[in-house]
Amino acid sequence: MKPSGGSVFCHISFDDSWKAFSDGSCRFSCSDYFRRMKALHEKFGSRFTLYLLHHDALSNLTQDEIVNIRENAPWLGFSYHGNDEDLADGRFLNNFKECTAGVASTLGRAFLSSRLRVHRFNVDGPTASGLLGYGIGTLLSADDDRPCLSLDDKENALLAMQGEIVSDGMIYWKTDIRLERDNWAQRYEAWKGLNRKHLVVFSHEQLLLGNDSRLPEIFGRLEAILEDLHCRNDVKYL
Repeated sequence: MKPSGGSVFCHISFDDSWKAFSDGSCRFSCSDYFRRMKALHEKFGSRFTLYLLHHDALSNLTQDEIVNIRENAPWLGFSYHGNDEDLADGRFLNNFKECTAGVASTLGRAFLSSRLRVHRFNVDGPTASGLLGYGIGTLLSADDDRPCLSLDDKENALLAMQGEIVSDGMIYWKTDIRLERDNWAQRYEAWKGLNRKHLVVFSHEQLLLGNDSRLPEIFGRLEAILEDLHCRNDVKYL
């Protein structure tokens, strides 16, 4: 039976990404983190964007891993997220350019995302619109009431109410669900009542790796959302 809810674009990301590519012999080829992403891709066609915490986050990849990702992970995308250095000395744009150049030279431009979640949303309007010239067409806002500093108060209010606005040529999407929060299911139910054509879901890498990993829990929540979404909608992943 064909879903009756129309088409929905779905964007899934994991922020502050670096540990999955840091030193160690067990990374992409045998990581449960990536296996779970691949399983959701095979089940639903899902794609995942990793927002890198450091502009050189991929520098430790071995040549075998690079080939493995290129050949076996077309469902992965990358862009820069940022760190406190960006806020302290205004190096965001330079670090962004270094990061995207590193992704392009390491994996190829096909792995670059055209959507970006700016670290603490701390870029001004001209910088935000200037990202259009670097292949970024959509900026993702917070899942809570933190404003995008590139928007004025009226624009931020409209974004919160409508879920999407365009400012100076740049598209802004409200982030809908943070998977680690207890209200994830309520947020998804609320989203279903809004009749929006895009769903933005994310979590943070540090919660998925390490001794206190919530990997099974968070991927279980994501799978539950996608199961329901596919029952209702024709889903296109970004």
